[in-house]
Amino acid sequence: MKKMEVKIRHKNDGGQEVEITTVKTEQFFRDSPAKIGSIIGMLERMLIVIFMIMDMVQGLAFLAALKTLARFKQFEHKQFSEYYLIGTLSSAVIGILLGIVASQIW
Repeated sequence: MKKMEVKIRHKNDGGQEVEITTVKTEQFFRDSPAKIGSIIGMLERMLIVIFMIMDMVQGLAFLAALKTLARFKQFEHKQFSEYYLIGTLSSAVIGILLGIVASQIW
């Protein structure tokens, strides 16, 4: 996959200088970002359940830190931060509830 970048520099004399570069990028996943996000969410909830069954509450803190580290740069945008927080909290609640149920059954 190739990505084209166009940079326009404004000169002091009022003119412009245009630089066009083509960068080869690798596509790690061929799926849409939404599908990848749902896979990450399922894995997150599965890990929460496993940590709860194994009574490893420190695993929950590790998981939260890992997610935050992966998205740290994007927290500069308030809208993304709110979206991330809602998604993380709702996913955690679902995972914790499933963990409680699984602990009772196990």
